[in-house]
Amino acid sequence: MDAYFRRAMKNLLNECKNEFLGMAVSPANETDIRRKMRDAGFTEFAGPQNTWESLFISADVWENSLYHRTVDLSRISSGHFTYEKEIINGGELFNCDSLIKDPEHALNDSMKLRALDRDCTAVYLLQDDEDWMLDAPSEAATNDICAAAAHGNVLTFGLGIGYFLFMCAQNKAVSSITVIEQSQDVIDMFTKYIQPQMQLNVPVTIKQGDAYEHWNKDTLSGYDYVYTDIWQSSLDGLAAMQELLELYLPPLAQADFWIEDSCEETLWTLLFLHMRELYTGNADPVAEDYEYLMEKVRSYCAGLDRTITAPRELGAFIYDRSVLRSILANHID
Repeated sequence: MDAYFRRAMKNLLNECKNEFLGMAVSPANETDIRRKMRDAGFTEFAGPQNTWESLFISADVWENSLYHRTVDLSRISSGHFTYEKEIINGGELFNCDSLIKDPEHALNDSMKLRALDRDCTAVYLLQDDEDWMLDAPSEAATNDICAAAAHGNVLTFGLGIGYFLFMCAQNKAVSSITVIEQSQDVIDMFTKYIQPQMQLNVPVTIKQGDAYEHWNKDTLSGYDYVYTDIWQSSLDGLAAMQELLELYLPPLAQADFWIEDSCEETLWTLLFLHMRELYTGNADPVAEDYEYLMEKVRSYCAGLDRTITAPRELGAFIYDRSVLRSILANHID
């Protein structure tokens, strides 16, 4: 157990992985960069070199995806929404997918960094001249897995450009889709410019409403699968998840959240620090912004009657999604 805590703390303090974000990669230096990523702790390159994935993803595949073959965002012509075409540079590492969890559950998590094999053009959407959404490969990759998991009658919070709605409708296990979107302007834009381009093979209902007002047992129990994507990034995602789960904690298998692992990464750290506190008797200082979350962690753990005796069990506990959601849902005085 001592070794686990030392290893996890070392991983927690290791910030060198961030140095690879934005790094230039080419066919000539790709192998060298993957070796450096391995040495920095990227677990996806820990195995034999012949098993390493390429750092390049195909711009052709993304540009010619089913969504992009179907929907042309440049058709949007609205007083509230404008678009700009933005070049995504090829050969430059960016975070393209959900967080890669440490297989040993010792906080050695990492971004999935990839580069496009050539420059490509993406559409940057603005709402009332404010940043709204970039139609980029990372948006697609982080929604696809949940669209594939959807089944039965689906409820989704957040409409956006309808990417999840469209991909969810391709899933033969889906019977119907209901979307709750806060902004009537977004609904109007989507129904006028985007939805007519789509051929949706399942019944779709779009309602204007606030996710927090509809997030309750009565509403969610009427659906087989619930997906929520109402935040811009992991920076505001954790707080939004907490607010929702404090209202109601649905069964684990019923609901998914966009980039949940990335949002909960901070919570893994806090739970680890509390476990270390219980083990050593010494508490680590916590930044003021995280004090409330740490109180939730302590309160939740204090209510458990459980003894953990092995590092593998401890790591599994720290990364357990049901534990993390229960902590966020936990009410403290």
